[in-house]
Amino acid sequence: MRQFTLSSLLLLWCPWQCLATTYYFSTTRGNDSRSPLLAKNPQTPWQTTAKLNAFFGALQPGDSILFKRGEVFFGSIQASKSGSPLSPIVLGAYGQGERPVISGFTTVSNWKSVGGGIYESPFLINQSAVNLVVINGINHAMGRYPNASAGNKGYLNFESHGANFIVDEQLTSATNWSNADLVVRSTRYTIDKVKISFHSQKQINFGTEIPNGLMDGYGYFVQNHLKTLDQFGEWYYNSSTRKLYVFFGQQQGVQFQGTSRNAGCLD
Repeated sequence: MRQFTLSSLLLLWCPWQCLATTYYFSTTRGNDSRSPLLAKNPQTPWQTTAKLNAFFGALQPGDSILFKRGEVFFGSIQASKSGSPLSPIVLGAYGQGERPVISGFTTVSNWKSVGGGIYESPFLINQSAVNLVVINGINHAMGRYPNASAGNKGYLNFESHGANFIVDEQLTSATNWSNADLVVRSTRYTIDKVKISFHSQKQINFGTEIPNGLMDGYGYFVQNHLKTLDQFGEWYYNSSTRKLYVFFGQQQGVQFQGTSRNAGCLD
């Protein structure tokens, strides 16, 4: 029977465990400009999930990422690699208090009025898109025209169509809906969304042909446009300028959060 001394057993164990490293993160004490060496010390941690995502590819099997308890880290974690069955990459917590929270929500402040009860956010650095808005703990829908509470259950109707356009005889050019989203009922049970490429008078053109085709008389509405905002909480996000617009009216003391499409919240 082969026998191992304690020293030989330690040598067999060390290739995975002795090289493992722990990196620390804190939103209050962290600084992303610090070196990886400094981030190994809980007194000099990194700060954001963006830094973790940029560094994730350099992690080795057995490494640990620890987030400070009692803190909220905004953004998402993009695990670009994994460890091994015997030595996984570990995400955990350190310190005292409640479990740390990884949240896709970003709190927005410093709103600027642009008139008509609509307010504009500052440039949102990390938001490539927004698909959820929460005000005072309540989800609010993207602005749409007509409103969902309008007649015909919030739908307009088109009388004729082509491969990449619809014609609504009641539509006017009072608002140019170019670059907005057209949400159209293509069959009794399906709804499609396409980008409006051009709007002129009664005709709305879109660049992408709708897979299910269209049927005259079916309904549609328009969304994702600044001119749709006329009810409290309705919002529109301009992905080019990375600014969010919300209809607050005369309401005061609201607390807003938005989440990006690429930074999911933990359920």
